[in-house]
Parts: sequence; C-alpha cells; structure tokens
Amino acid sequence: SSTFRVRGDTITQVNRSAGPMKFTISVIGVSRNAEKKYLPGVYSVTFWDAKSGEVRTTSVVRNRWKRVGAFDLPLDVLVVTTSAGGKHSARRIHFEQIELTKKQT
Repeated sequence: SSTFRVRGDTITQVNRSAGPMKFTISVIGVSRNAEKKYLPGVYSVTFWDAKSGEVRTTSVVRNRWKRVGAFDLPLDVLVVTTSAGGKHSARRIHFEQIELTKKQT
C-alpha cells in the first residue's frame, strides 16, 4: 500500500508499507533539467517497524547531476544514515570523466 503527496508535477512524499517495515520518502529539493523535468536533489528516507512504530533508520540523500548530450547523469551521490542505537555512516559516490559512448555497429 502506498500514498503519494504531489505539488504541481512533483512528487513530494511517498509513504509505503512493505511487509514488516514502513517507509517514507520526503523530497526536500529538486532541480529542473533543460526539458523542465524534475531531478531529485535532496530527499530523506525513514524506515520504521510497522508493528512497534520504532524508527530503524533515517537517510538523507543528496544528488548532483551532469548534463551530457540529451541526458542527465549522476555526478555525485552522498548518503548520510543514522540507525537505531546511534550508528552513523556517510557514503559518497563521485563519477568523473562522464561521457557517452558511440553505438557499436
């Protein structure tokens, strides 16, 4: 079961039940590409136990994009997570020398 909040043409929140867990994705910021479509910029994801209501993890994700030709490709993704019990982690993926390859014939 899922519910969505929408503002204009942008999904701002998703609430979903998945078995014993529930989660909410809250969109904090978006950017627009050349075609005026939205790209996720910053959002949070919170997971909790469906039965007890206890929060298990919360992550904040920041995406940066690079326009290559007619495509918006991920340039940088940062994920900061806090888990039950106070554990913290940060992961970052950064892409360099992004280019499109020519189709092989």
